[in-house]
Amino acid sequence: MAADKIRVGIIGANAHYGWSMRAHLPALRAMPDYELMAVCTSRPETAAESAAHYGARLAFHDYHAMVRHPDIDLVSVSVRVPLHHAMVMAALHAGKHVYCEWPLGATLAEAEAMAALARAKGVRTMIGLQANGDPVVLRLRELLTEGYVGEVLSCTMAMFLPGLLQRGRDRAWMADRAMGAHTLSIATGHAIDVLCCCVADFQEVAALSTTQVPVWETAEPGKTVDVTAPDNMLISGVLTNGAVASVHVATVPWHGTGWRLEVYGREIIPAGVSDRSLIVRRGEPTGACCRHRSLSRPPSAAPDSALALSASSFLSKGPRRTRYTVRPACSRSVTLACMPSSSSLARCCSASSGVRKAPAWMK
Repeated sequence: MAADKIRVGIIGANAHYGWSMRAHLPALRAMPDYELMAVCTSRPETAAESAAHYGARLAFHDYHAMVRHPDIDLVSVSVRVPLHHAMVMAALHAGKHVYCEWPLGATLAEAEAMAALARAKGVRTMIGLQANGDPVVLRLRELLTEGYVGEVLSCTMAMFLPGLLQRGRDRAWMADRAMGAHTLSIATGHAIDVLCCCVADFQEVAALSTTQVPVWETAEPGKTVDVTAPDNMLISGVLTNGAVASVHVATVPWHGTGWRLEVYGREIIPAGVSDRSLIVRRGEPTGACCRHRSLSRPPSAAPDSALALSASSFLSKGPRRTRYTVRPACSRSVTLACMPSSSSLARCCSASSGVRKAPAWMK
């Protein structure tokens, strides 16, 4: 490998399951500026298996030993939230650069401690809030920056994700709010990050956090677990650009409708100018068609390969595809939606009259 490559060690590099297997490792192996130097799992045999599977030079089952190794420049932490603090702090104390999955810590105090140590050590750090790197989200931000809707007046965002009434044995620990892995800390954090990235940060905020289902069933028949983790978040406030915003993020019993963001501005369509209101839907099933007039071009800096990658994993579960459509309106608005492939709305859209197939770059 070239000497100028960044040598990475990943904690949580199981060869069979986990976010690292689905996202971190395929990306690192595809990027020419990085070398996968080491993997770390909880047992020697799984570490050796992962090293052989991913082509890593080193295998560890003790993360302390891995972060101290001189041949590692960057440590990637992709494990359960309660373990983030100890592992990140160990890597920072060893003087390593760190990439940590979101949420950074199980509590605000943990996150502040990690941030303070990183500043003191003078290393580079990054948190895995990956949605704001999605080409579709970047295009929305570009449209708003260009003044597509004019002065932004209001926006609303909703995300309804499945999986509320039951948890498998390996997920029962998430019922405890103190573990830091719940609808508020994970899903809401990712969603709010997109809103702030595209529109503006909050300067005034009011919020409500609730636990609508206080008991989960587990994989063991007849056994339940009490829940203190929130499953519904309602947020409203004023953004730094003066717009008002409302947010509802929830985990629901059945297949939710996914993620949707709507932004409305002051700009009015001049007489004689065709409508430019934009609907971006992500998650329509293969073969679905777009109503009305299609967008003339894909998002900037988003070639087909980037769109294909971005469609593979965003904010809701299940296979997705990316579509762009334009709808009639008297004023300009920008709408993004990410819907599960089984959503009834997507099915209705594909069956609507007067539809036509999208251009090749949308498929």
